[in-house]
Amino acid sequence: MIYRRKIINSGICVFFLIIILFVLTIPSFREINRINRIIISQKTYLEKLYLQGQLLKKVKQQLLDVKPLINQLSDKFVQSGHDIQFITQLEGLAKNNKIQQNISFKTEQKEDKGFYQIIPIQLYLKGDFRNLMYYLRDLQEATYYLTIDSINIADSTEETLRLAEGINQTTTNIDLTITGQSYWINNK
Repeated sequence: MIYRRKIINSGICVFFLIIILFVLTIPSFREINRINRIIISQKTYLEKLYLQGQLLKKVKQQLLDVKPLINQLSDKFVQSGHDIQFITQLEGLAKNNKIQQNISFKTEQKEDKGFYQIIPIQLYLKGDFRNLMYYLRDLQEATYYLTIDSINIADSTEETLRLAEGINQTTTNIDLTITGQSYWINNK
């Protein structure tokens, strides 16, 4: 009987110990799993932030590498308020090379590209072939950046009669039409 009682008491103690272990360990186990999930999500989040930080460093470095080029390029674009200087430069090129010039901007066809605009331009030139070639050379070396889409050349030979001198003189001129793009900084 004592032996049976010891077994029953031992069984009850083991039962209570098992219940106490379950009561104490199951919530702890759940808490450990919850903390583990939080740690894993934080790890993933921090890895993502690290990669973004690395990407940000890379982008900053690329920006620093490109910044001098942007400044050089923006100097070649027509700045807001410098449109008269641009036109004056083109007129000066024509005058220096002894040719006639008409400038036409196609502002209704302008394209907005964010920090700059592209405005189509058409130059109508008339003059001696050599002077026109000098003009094109000077245009290429000009301060402002233009792209040329097309050049049309036509002969416009004129015959001039000088009655007072009795001289018939033929002047060979060429009509040159340049179609292209001019680039303007957007000041927004």
